[in-house]
Amino acid sequence: MGRKLRPGIVFFVGTVLALAGAVGARSGGGKDERPAKADRDAATILVKFAADADASEEIAAIGDEPLGKTKNRVHVVKVKAGKDLDERLAEYRSRSDVLFAEPNYLAHASALGAPADPSYSQQWALPKIQALDGWSLYPGAYGTSGGPTIAVVDTGVQSTHPDLAGQVDTANAANCVNSSSTCASASGLDDEGHGTHVAGIAAAATNNGTGVAGTAFSSLVMPVKALDSGGSGTYAAIANGILWASGRGARVINLSLGGYSYSATLCDAVAQATAAGALVVAAAGNEGTSKTIYPAGCPGAVGVAATSQTDGSPSWSNYGAPDVFVSAPGVSIYSTYPTSSYASLSGTSMATPFVAGLSALLFGQVPSRTPADVKVVLASTADKVGGVTYGSTDPYGTCGCSFHPWYGYGRINLYRALGAAGPAQPGYSLAVTPASRTVTAGAGTTYSVDITPSGGFAETVSLTVAGLPSGASASFSPNPTSSSSTLSVATSAATPAGTYPLTIGGTSESGVARTTSATLTVEQPGFTVAASPTYVSVKRRNSASYSIAVARTGGFSSPVALSVSGLPANTTAAFTPNPATDSATFVVATSSSTRKGTYVLTLTGTAGGLSRTVQVTLKVG
Repeated sequence: MGRKLRPGIVFFVGTVLALAGAVGARSGGGKDERPAKADRDAATILVKFAADADASEEIAAIGDEPLGKTKNRVHVVKVKAGKDLDERLAEYRSRSDVLFAEPNYLAHASALGAPADPSYSQQWALPKIQALDGWSLYPGAYGTSGGPTIAVVDTGVQSTHPDLAGQVDTANAANCVNSSSTCASASGLDDEGHGTHVAGIAAAATNNGTGVAGTAFSSLVMPVKALDSGGSGTYAAIANGILWASGRGARVINLSLGGYSYSATLCDAVAQATAAGALVVAAAGNEGTSKTIYPAGCPGAVGVAATSQTDGSPSWSNYGAPDVFVSAPGVSIYSTYPTSSYASLSGTSMATPFVAGLSALLFGQVPSRTPADVKVVLASTADKVGGVTYGSTDPYGTCGCSFHPWYGYGRINLYRALGAAGPAQPGYSLAVTPASRTVTAGAGTTYSVDITPSGGFAETVSLTVAGLPSGASASFSPNPTSSSSTLSVATSAATPAGTYPLTIGGTSESGVARTTSATLTVEQPGFTVAASPTYVSVKRRNSASYSIAVARTGGFSSPVALSVSGLPANTTAAFTPNPATDSATFVVATSSSTRKGTYVLTLTGTAGGLSRTVQVTLKVG
């Protein structure tokens, strides 16, 4: 069955197909191979020195941290944050006083067998992201429970679905659709289908002999209905749903929805949820555009693009920062669907719950992890898929990892992520709010720059900004800082009008660098003149009337004097009022001696040394 997005709605749900089959792709690509480094601890190596007396001092002098040693005098060494493990191994091996140095490999129980869900073979995405190997690391067995709750803010969830019964947190379910001020405790039942499909991907019961397997099968789903039966909803409903979920203990909030208008209300809700300890994961959209979509583009959110069975980027998947943080399978995804059935759907809506599920597993594995910690793990362990070159620029300042607009930091990998060593290495991320500001030349504006530490990071960070237009200056207060700072930007009257991308950089005391971006739009004071209709036909001795609209920009306030040229002989014309402030009526009166013909009239507005024109046509018959 087909599902198509309806044009003109405030919010859309990111589903583009409801069939199994090929889709257009930007690139082919990639083999489903386990990375060679996946079996290694991401933070430590093992080193044995020939003489053990001062080995700890030697390790510290290199800049690493000695964590202890095994019974056979092999030192466990924590590699300094930001250092490449292979380079560090080569450095130790080159020393004459080192007998050997090797990775601190991971050992784990034999991988779980495929679950007993009869449709598991149709779930191509789970083997692609190495779910079985990842589940073997955590939770380690089927049938476990107690994982962090995932809120699905969507069309609701069919809680009685045989593959979701027992997986749904009905006690905290809510309906946010019918109120602009709050959500109401309610069943959150699904009257459209999209939310149930998303919920199954995130956390369907697994190894239960029924249907499909869920990514985070040890977690509960909290249904928060914020989209109506047509799949649309207001920003107020979405924001209320986010805050309902975070206020009731959800550690992950899945938002398989989006709209292209920036909303401070929506992004503020994302910021509040993040501050409360919840990770917000949102769909990047399905229009094949780099235009910013919200809430994926809100600071702090994890935006998710889609990948295909061959790790290609579908042509409809949105791309670029700030929408895309990572990517996940999103083509022909088989999952739960009302009523008590199953369906294959495609879209970034389907990719998002894979990331939400993995995030819940990461929180469950190490409960002390923060949203910033989880983002670092997601970014640093993602597979570089697609057969494309990932650039060195880290647009979110998350981990110094390479990035590609189609895939973000890469396609998620459960095994690599759950094999990462505990909490993230000490570090931080930068975020700026709002994402864009508009000012009149000669005026100023401010942004808030926030530093989110992870892994025990406790340093101050010095801030800089690049990309300012000519005639503009900026300052941070305070600077350096360990938490937040206000970026003040001042323009001059001579600053050219335009939109300027700003890069805000941070450098910590130990040299850890991060960047984030914002936009500054500068408007010069001025005005425009428009007329309607643009064509009028009259008989001689009659009058033609036009409406004149004056639109002002950049705080321009002078009255606009209006004039006309091109009138035929033996006609009169008048503007009322003149000068005009916002609007005027232009009337042309013909006479019996006005010659028949078609005339192009030029209307001119003049004020403050500026002149603007618009043309209309008058036909005299």
